[in-house]
Amino acid sequence: MPNNLEHKNYVQSVERALDILKIMQASYRDMGITELSRELGLSKSTVHRLTTTLEAYGFVQQVVSTGKYRLGWGLFEMGNEVPKRLDFALVAKPYLQKLSSEVDETAILAILDGTDTIYLDKAETNQIMRMDIQVGCRLPAYCTALGKVLLAGLSDDSIRELYKKEDFKKYTVNTTNTLEKLLGEIENARSKKYAIDDEEYSLGFRCIAAPIHDATGNIIAGISLAGPASRLTMASFIDVCPRILDIASQLSAALGYNP
Repeated sequence: MPNNLEHKNYVQSVERALDILKIMQASYRDMGITELSRELGLSKSTVHRLTTTLEAYGFVQQVVSTGKYRLGWGLFEMGNEVPKRLDFALVAKPYLQKLSSEVDETAILAILDGTDTIYLDKAETNQIMRMDIQVGCRLPAYCTALGKVLLAGLSDDSIRELYKKEDFKKYTVNTTNTLEKLLGEIENARSKKYAIDDEEYSLGFRCIAAPIHDATGNIIAGISLAGPASRLTMASFIDVCPRILDIASQLSAALGYNP
């Protein structure tokens, strides 16, 4: 358990499951329910339920010959994503800076997580009035340009599944507020290779985004320009669009994409 944080708000079952993983990591050997129960000071039935749940997600696996448990490949797969994303952000940095410099607006890099976009990095304009986006923040995908180009990499069936219980909150009068309208905008993004947020999340600000592809052709991220609607006008997109598409193409090529 972390000893440098107040843990009164921890979820006990999650904490116990993580303790199982930590104990397995430190033991360097397969462990049975009895041994884990003794180490944790919990009942065998509780440990068995927790371990079975972890097994279902691939975070531990049972050794058939002994019935004991060891860390599973699910942890490896998840952990392997961390350096990939860190390296990706480093590769993308100069392209963000180039795009921001060329257009003199804030350039943003983001990925999709469920129905949210997570903002990984940005290159800010020197303009006094600019889009205030914090790295690490989440915004709803359905009403952001980045979200739409990221969702464009999924099938319509997958999108319907993601949004089957979604409450489409109206942030502005322009916010997309139905699944069918969202699907239409995503189809438009697929055909044009870019998406627009026309003051849908925040009045007075517009964004235009393009997808980033990896070596397999999958959309793994998006890059966008964001700024005040007074500067980033719909008319200006005629000039801005080719620039962001070109930068997105260059970054995708750097990641091994060859259409």
